[in-house]
Amino acid sequence: VSVAPLTRAGWLRIVPSALTAAYWKGELTVSPALEFYLEAIDAAVEEVSAVCGAECDVVMLGHSIGGWVMRGYLAEPSRASRVLPRVKVAATLGTPNRTPPEGTLWASADQTRGLLKSVNAEWRALGPTRRPPTTLCVIGTGTEARLPSWLPWGSPEAVPVWDPEAGRSPLLEAVVALASYLALAGIGPGGTGDGLIPVEAAAVDLGDLGGAASSGPGMSGRQSEVQVLELPGCNHAGFVPTPGASLQLPDTYAWYGSPKMLSLWLPAVQAAAARRR
Repeated sequence: VSVAPLTRAGWLRIVPSALTAAYWKGELTVSPALEFYLEAIDAAVEEVSAVCGAECDVVMLGHSIGGWVMRGYLAEPSRASRVLPRVKVAATLGTPNRTPPEGTLWASADQTRGLLKSVNAEWRALGPTRRPPTTLCVIGTGTEARLPSWLPWGSPEAVPVWDPEAGRSPLLEAVVALASYLALAGIGPGGTGDGLIPVEAAAVDLGDLGGAASSGPGMSGRQSEVQVLELPGCNHAGFVPTPGASLQLPDTYAWYGSPKMLSLWLPAVQAAAARRR
């Protein structure tokens, strides 16, 4: 197992991209805008190769935006010829793989400034000759987007401001989820997801890939290409990032890295990898 060696300081390399015409036009591409991220994935792949051999099979995992950056890495021409053939499974955990619906306010805002749209276009361009790996899209359904009951379109039931037993604020989580689900997929009150990423945004668009549709127990999607696994009670992350040390959330806030959730999605990754051998 190797982890891409990203640092907070490394993210400063994205700043020059914000000063380009491509940024303001919403036409950024993963390379060069996120070259620092691609280099970190290169380093992880090289470490695995040094230990397991240059031709060993690889399974890649990406959390949050790391999932679609991972797909952009695999579709980038030089990596597509060198690394893609070795990758059996690309698993995304809580990743917004789809852009907001076209023609909506949310699509025009485009938080990624064209990056995600570019990744999806490059993924489609892989086509049948450079077959993408099995793509497992894991998404939590631990948080429903809601508004306080006293507001228009508010929840018909009161949302507790604080749950002393869980050590969490259900109201704050529901409102944060609403803001995020709207921005990412135009999903309003009642939408479900992991608290930041709605279910509707998690799956790689099945139109991006060829093949026949099929489904399996607990999953949906194209058996050989795209699978979606929903995790009840799972949330986006067990911490809140800050400029200093990250703030750890209580153990009651289960996320993809929690032991219980890991035991649900890891076997699916292993099974998908076994089918591609």
